[in-house]
Amino acid sequence: MSHFLRRAAGRWAVTMVWAILLSFMVSVVSAVSTVSAQPPAVDRASLRPIPAVALDVAEPAVRQQLEQQRAELERILQRNDLAAEILAQAYGETGQLYLVYDLTSAAEACLMNAVMLAPSVERWHYLLGTLYQLDNRLELAATSLQETLRLAPGDGAAVMRLAEIALRQERADEAQGLLARAVGSPGFEAAARFGLGRLAAKRGDARAAVEQFARALELQPGADVLHYHLGQGYRDLGDEEAMRREFAVRGENPVRFPDPLALELQARATGVGALLALGRLSLTVGLVDEAVERFRRAVAVDPESAAARRSLAGALHRQGKVEDALIEYEKAVRGAPDDAGLRYFVAKLELDRVRVGEVTDEAARASIERAVDHLRAVLEQAPDFLAALVELAGAQELLGDAAGAAESLERALALDPGAAALRVYRARMLLAAGDPAGARTELGRVDGLGEIADKDVLDSALLRFDLGDLEKARPSLRFLSERAAEPAIRARALFHLGNLDGQEGAFDQAIGAYRKALEIDERLVEARFNLGTLLGRRGDFRGAAIENRRAIDLEPGYHQARYAEAMAWILAGELATAKKRLEEGLEAYPNHPGFAHLLARLLVAAADPAIRDGMTGLEIAVRLYQAVPSGDHAETVAMGFAEIGRFDRAVEWQELLVQTLEKGDDAAFLARAKHYLELYRKQQPVRSPWAD
Repeated sequence: MSHFLRRAAGRWAVTMVWAILLSFMVSVVSAVSTVSAQPPAVDRASLRPIPAVALDVAEPAVRQQLEQQRAELERILQRNDLAAEILAQAYGETGQLYLVYDLTSAAEACLMNAVMLAPSVERWHYLLGTLYQLDNRLELAATSLQETLRLAPGDGAAVMRLAEIALRQERADEAQGLLARAVGSPGFEAAARFGLGRLAAKRGDARAAVEQFARALELQPGADVLHYHLGQGYRDLGDEEAMRREFAVRGENPVRFPDPLALELQARATGVGALLALGRLSLTVGLVDEAVERFRRAVAVDPESAAARRSLAGALHRQGKVEDALIEYEKAVRGAPDDAGLRYFVAKLELDRVRVGEVTDEAARASIERAVDHLRAVLEQAPDFLAALVELAGAQELLGDAAGAAESLERALALDPGAAALRVYRARMLLAAGDPAGARTELGRVDGLGEIADKDVLDSALLRFDLGDLEKARPSLRFLSERAAEPAIRARALFHLGNLDGQEGAFDQAIGAYRKALEIDERLVEARFNLGTLLGRRGDFRGAAIENRRAIDLEPGYHQARYAEAMAWILAGELATAKKRLEEGLEAYPNHPGFAHLLARLLVAAADPAIRDGMTGLEIAVRLYQAVPSGDHAETVAMGFAEIGRFDRAVEWQELLVQTLEKGDDAAFLARAKHYLELYRKQQPVRSPWAD
């Protein structure tokens, strides 16, 4: 059974609220025993009442602990001869214990009383401020933490929490000052530099951001989340290699800063609750392995505890052990089959793994089907769970059930009829299901929604493109290209306008649209590739090669651009560069027949003798023909034999090719084959076979 009572759900559930607060536990008994002076009177009528806490579902040990603490507080409150500071200590102690088990309403009342009774004790202000911060009541949090700093100017934790609040509220100058102040505090420099790096990134100073993140990582190497921020910084600097290097080692371990007081959690929490609390605390400070161990112990104590299973699953997920995490999540679901939120989360995790390619093709279908089962169970319990309906549609789409996805989206739209994105999505599923009329009807409903988000306008226009309704797509794209608020959407609209123009043969207009798109977003890879294609069609082969190279620099795995670049260099007459690019392409994609064929033909038939290498080219061509027998490949084999002087073999291969082509209807290929055959019979090799 879980130990944390969540107000919104009306039941016990584990959260992170207590984790940062537990280091402030002290002994009320020792505090009471040290006070002997006659206390001043306390205005008890001004104290806040403590909300009643239902403990019937708590574990016996936890219930006993909380009941004893509350009884001790009531005993103290019955005495009229105690000083305000003692009452404050009693309220503060009780508030801290409530926070251990996420009883935040009761904790807040206790801590507010402690602050009122002992306003000069910074501990209570800090606890209350942190509670407000974690509850997203940032203005109240800032007030309490500022009071903490007034009482304890050297409290680095309070400085860092205030800085985080200022960052979240986008008060950059205030955050800058607080973080600069924290840089000089022992133990706080890494976290402060992380915050300074985030500020630098927000104002567009990528170089300063990288410097701050790098220094933070040097100070705290275990905070591997910094690799992600470093990768973003390098991306903004245009250093793609450094970006990929950092992204490859990114993790989720956060940047930590020390809490000033020692933990006494072991003496305060008990049973499975203690282990869960310890595990959550370990997660908060980035000790994921330690958290996993503690959650495993909690599961061993109470194997039926859904909260323990869920906590273990979450920690395993943080470790990157997603398969193990899913096993524990499934066990948690069996322990809490009516927990719709848990089922939804597990389904989404399964689907996300499929979408990002973490699951093999063989296992993907099983993952999707498990997700569908969970989502259907969720919707039986909560038919109006909109997000679950949308995820179900996504799962059905992955399974190839476009009609089922359209039906799920129809149910979702009944709950939110003004959701333009869902209407566009449903239109796309209707088109995929073979119902273009239904897709057009749905898009018409999107048009009737009035003002909608630019992204939805773009998606709607692209779907019209797929439907062949080009004249309806163009006005929307034109509007977005000129007036969309986000530069990325303006660039995408221009890109698709270029596609429309290119499809209609207006190549000059298409080239202009692609170039405008790239002025807005120079990283738009598809625009570079398409621009290169059109430049090649206009005879600007060097320009085509350059644009394809830029596309490759942005996306090294873009093999179509690699192939197009090599062909463009050939047509530009720069054969040495073409040869180098083809060798690189063949090394990267050894099973791609295009690179092998183009390289082989270059080696056996290039006009430049410095480029030709007949024997190597022939070997590549023969292997390629054996793997993929085709007329083009046979033609290259014949060229190879001619290049090494074996015209008899060249004639033999070319005659067989001519005989095959005479049975078909490719007149141009047949005419070329006959011409090459005559050259071989005259013992003349083929040169520059790309002239056409």
